[in-house]
Amino acid sequence: EAGLPAVQQIVNMQLCGAFRSNVAKIIVLLTDQSEGGFNDVSDAADVTLGNNLATVLNTQGIKFIAMGPGADNQTNGTAIYEVLANATGGTTTTNFSASDVQTAITNACS
Repeated sequence: EAGLPAVQQIVNMQLCGAFRSNVAKIIVLLTDQSEGGFNDVSDAADVTLGNNLATVLNTQGIKFIAMGPGADNQTNGTAIYEVLANATGGTTTTNFSASDVQTAITNACS
């Protein structure tokens, strides 16, 4: 699953438009699989990309939330999405009901 490349596109290419200033900046990723990066294989390259993105997101003040069965999956002993969430003040959870999404976003804004 190409979650990290999608996050990279949102941040670096402003795929969804630029973030406005003076507002909460949050990316919510709903996932049911391990990170697969650009080659659809969960490997060390994904861990490296995750660590690099954690720095970029943190620097830009963007909180990362990962939700769903794949949110806590590990690659080479690293839960990539948890690294992103921890670095940015976000969260991970294996749940992703509508109320869980709402709660995660509300908590990220507090």
